[in-house]
Amino acid sequence: MKKADKFKLLTFFSISLTIFLSSCIDTGVQIIPDSFNLRTQFKIVNLNTNVGNASFTIKDNAGATVTTVSNLAAGSEYPASGQPFFDTPAGSKTFSITYSGISATDEIKQTLPSDKKIRIFLIGDAGTRTLVYSSQRYLEAEKGTDLGKSIFLPDTTSVYIFNGSTDVTIDSVNFNGGGVNKTLTTAVAAGKGSGKYSNIKTAASYNVTIYSGGSAVSTFTMNAQSESRYTLVLFGSKAANNLQGKVFLDD
Repeated sequence: MKKADKFKLLTFFSISLTIFLSSCIDTGVQIIPDSFNLRTQFKIVNLNTNVGNASFTIKDNAGATVTTVSNLAAGSEYPASGQPFFDTPAGSKTFSITYSGISATDEIKQTLPSDKKIRIFLIGDAGTRTLVYSSQRYLEAEKGTDLGKSIFLPDTTSVYIFNGSTDVTIDSVNFNGGGVNKTLTTAVAAGKGSGKYSNIKTAASYNVTIYSGGSAVSTFTMNAQSESRYTLVLFGSKAANNLQGKVFLDD
């Protein structure tokens, strides 16, 4: 066969194959984008009782300011309770922190996970301060969604425990109220979280008592609603006799 004929034959097959493949492509399939908009939602909680109010400037990798927080008192969160969590692109952030009670400036890098709702806690004392976070849920798992059905249960409230104290290990937490008297036995070291939510039947006003070493170290009130989740925190120091407990609404 002549070279010209071979070329014509190859050209014919190439055109036929292109037409065949084009007819097989599902043009209804969504094209994968070049980039993804990965987000994080967060709140900041000051659990350090020895530094005064804390002020934050949060910047991204490019040095642009993401948000600022001014004069956050111990036991307080930003945005405030009942307000939506702050929304920002996920990834590495730099937290510049100053304090009203000590002459120090901290710069702490924290990587915010993608598609998660988290709380960031300032813990430590006047000598050593750091940030840690706890993941609460995926952003898509909201109330009323298919993913949220396994999280927000009817006639149930859920609690997560975070230990922001400097010198106490939580042994158990008791909930008493609304005909319920339930004790969660869970060892939570200083600077750590319980790792999961625990369910408590019946929405009610509870007296919450946190125990360490068999003794009550903090008691406070939790007004719980059904199909809602809460974070309970212990903060302060046993040695300084200023241990406190508080509850924050998650969802």
